[in-house]
Amino acid sequence: MDDSPEATLRMAREQVIGSFNEICEETRHAVRETPEAVTKSRDRVHRLAGIAGVVGLREVSDRALDLEALLGEETCTPDRVDTAVDELKAALASDLAAPPPPWVE
Repeated sequence: MDDSPEATLRMAREQVIGSFNEICEETRHAVRETPEAVTKSRDRVHRLAGIAGVVGLREVSDRALDLEALLGEETCTPDRVDTAVDELKAALASDLAAPPPPWVE
């Protein structure tokens, strides 16, 4: 088993990518449910923003920060969240198309 920092970063990156769609869909549904669901989703998006930046998914991190801020606004609507989630998904595609950090390979 590889306990190197690079292996840890690779594993974290894989986990972010693996949970990404679930987080996006949870967020779309949360804004249509209860304030508690929105708070839970906002916390999850906050964690996504942080770890995405650490594992080299910079655009995902930036768009997740935007989505987190939106989820905290009183004027947050399902349509605005849908747009922000679409932007977040586009950010992942862009990050994955870019050259990865050297420790990925």
